[in-house]
Amino acid sequence: MPKAKEKIIFTPNERSALSLIRRGYCRSRAEIARRLQISRPTASLLIEKLINVGAVHEIGLGKATRGKAPVLLAPNAEFQYSIGLDLGYSHQLVGVLVDGQDQIIKRETMEFDNTSLDSIQEKSLEMFASLSRNHIICGLGISLTGIVVATEGKVLRSTNPVFASYPIRDLFAQWTNLPVWISNRSRVEAYSESIGGAVNLQGDFILCSLGESLDAAFFINNKIILGPTRAAGEIRHIRVADGRPLAEALAPEAILHASEDELVVICAEGLFQLTQLLDLKTIVLSGRFTEFGPGFLPKLTQALSREQECQVSFSHYGKFSAARGSAMTVAETVLSAEDVI
Repeated sequence: MPKAKEKIIFTPNERSALSLIRRGYCRSRAEIARRLQISRPTASLLIEKLINVGAVHEIGLGKATRGKAPVLLAPNAEFQYSIGLDLGYSHQLVGVLVDGQDQIIKRETMEFDNTSLDSIQEKSLEMFASLSRNHIICGLGISLTGIVVATEGKVLRSTNPVFASYPIRDLFAQWTNLPVWISNRSRVEAYSESIGGAVNLQGDFILCSLGESLDAAFFINNKIILGPTRAAGEIRHIRVADGRPLAEALAPEAILHASEDELVVICAEGLFQLTQLLDLKTIVLSGRFTEFGPGFLPKLTQALSREQECQVSFSHYGKFSAARGSAMTVAETVLSAEDVI
């Protein structure tokens, strides 16, 4: 077993600076100073610490706008590795190993039963061992379906009895001896798609994921919109023309014999209502939406654009997106590399 790295203590500004560089929002000391509203000398000092501990490095000069050209900064890939597991699929466990540049280094899928705690434990630990081999892991991110208060590690409600009955975060922390962060899978998938994904820092959007339930996350001003309890969960109030909730209208048994055009009509009715909630015009779709036929996406875009101009795309990372977002989330939460696997 490799030797553990010494724990690194970051100040709030150092944590924020590293997050901004990892996400791609800031690439120079001057940008860090402006974003954090601190002096340039203070920004330079905290960047020097991040360089000294191996979190970031200089990659050359940028374009000079006025005066001296800025020295550009980038995160170090090997500074921090994290693992994300997506427990949201009924029969398939999805996992990724992510480096300090938020790149997927390893990815795996494995058959399991997400309604059995024994199956979750056995297969998750098997996948975890495979993904973590030869790497020091800073933390484990778990994405799942349900209403989740991530800051407290609680699942308030879920259609999956295991998630609603057992302290998932605490169990995984015991099994792996690592910091564990649990999140609603749509929320972390939106985070994943906002950075290096389908949207990649290009503005506000809705991510809508269709699985056993219908979830949505709203990404506005570079962050996920949180409810009053900081929980995220299913979209229940959106209904289509015949009065059914959108999730019910798109259930597997309800669309078994539906044509591609019929699916477009149903989805356009429901998704348009979602865009109106916060006046958003960019939609990222994931999950079973990708199974609705080769012409589904352009037809849906055309149908939505009859009401207002919309951009619709599928998630860039597909089934691995939520796992990547979970790994990214726990890495930013921990922001150290202290534990050994």
